[in-house]
Amino acid sequence: MKKIDQHLTFNKQFWRSFWRLLKPYWQSEEKAFAYSLLFFNLLFTFAAVEGNVALSYCNKNILNALQHFNQALMWKNVMMMAIVITFMFLAYGFSFYVNSLLALRWRQWLTKNTLSQWLTDKNYYRFQFLAKKVDNPDQRINEDI
Repeated sequence: MKKIDQHLTFNKQFWRSFWRLLKPYWQSEEKAFAYSLLFFNLLFTFAAVEGNVALSYCNKNILNALQHFNQALMWKNVMMMAIVITFMFLAYGFSFYVNSLLALRWRQWLTKNTLSQWLTDKNYYRFQFLAKKVDNPDQRINEDI
């Protein structure tokens, strides 16, 4: 059995093709909502990263308080750690929700757009006039979507 060695190369052609796939959605009628979802996704991701930084400081302060036998400072930082963990939980949760919503909206737009192009001017009839016959074009489009 022959092993096929295929590598993804990030050359200029790749980025052109990548942008050709992305551009229609980000310039569509949904672009305002899509950009706001992208903004909130980045905001919640940065908030979660900031929470990780705050968590490391809380951990450092707890260990320093334990080392110096400072019980009041230790409990203060344990409470702060609980608040930071709650904050991070919410930030990750909202980030996941916004990211999923963006993916769902993008998928719905892509399906609607592809189907409208497929059905416009009865394009599906043109396959019968191609030199190379395409078997099951509707199934192929369904799989692509």
